[in-house]
Amino acid sequence: MAALPFTVVGGFLGAGKTTLLNRILSHSQNVRFAVLVNDFGALNIDAALVEAGDGAMVPLSNGCACCSLAGGLVQAMMRLMRQAERFDHIVVEASGVANPSRIMDFARLDKALQPNLTLVLVDALHFGKQRADARLSETMDAQLQSADMFLLTKTDLAAKPQQKAVEAALGDLRPDVPRLTADWQRLRPESLLQALAPAKPASGQALPPEAGHGLHSLAMRAEAPVDVQALRRLMAEEAGGILRAKGVLRATHAHTGIVYQQVAGRIELGEGAGLPDASELVVIGAAPLGELAAKLRRLGFRPHG
Repeated sequence: MAALPFTVVGGFLGAGKTTLLNRILSHSQNVRFAVLVNDFGALNIDAALVEAGDGAMVPLSNGCACCSLAGGLVQAMMRLMRQAERFDHIVVEASGVANPSRIMDFARLDKALQPNLTLVLVDALHFGKQRADARLSETMDAQLQSADMFLLTKTDLAAKPQQKAVEAALGDLRPDVPRLTADWQRLRPESLLQALAPAKPASGQALPPEAGHGLHSLAMRAEAPVDVQALRRLMAEEAGGILRAKGVLRATHAHTGIVYQQVAGRIELGEGAGLPDASELVVIGAAPLGELAAKLRRLGFRPHG
């Protein structure tokens, strides 16, 4: 069985983590999420979705489930992994004062899990005041340093100068981390799921050119063997605009395929099964990817799907 992608959703108290989890559980269609939460009571799950519950886990009719962290992360994961074949992706809600990186360490140590993404929500309305409080700043900075991606929330309530100040602060602290804006009234649920779920190789379900409000995708294919190191250098140079990328590569002089994975600025290369007929790569970004597509063409890739 392939390792399960493991995502951590963090952010300070009141940032909107539960709102995000509600949307994931309510709108998931093609991805079966197991969401580990601190408090069932805070979730507003449509009653029509609930199948049953044993006090620790609530299976949903769309294939997802939410699992309580009341007994601790280790106990919840042990309970969940006994049913691992039922899920495609695990999402853990960090408490509002927790360091999400400590939770991601769980996936880094377990071969049955694939570290995927640490998504940190940032409250645009209250961020400045909270971070100026010496009692809170250390906790908040630890959360921000753990992020692979930021999701700005309450942007509908924050004044434009206030939001710009938050974005500038995040840019100064973590210039390498991409930022998305969560306008809950306009943001399509599909874009939330695409931001969390692993990108599929081009040979799988193709993504449209526009992956949803705030997200863009690109599917590329190369018939001839590719220079993997040149590709890696290019993708590292363009990492600031890439939320994630995944594919299977046919490399020059290779006897097996190479699995390519990129989450924010982290790139991993692994050995695949067999030698593919061609290289296929899917990229998801927060901005249009036309320039990246042009550069990939120089490495032999062409649009696919």
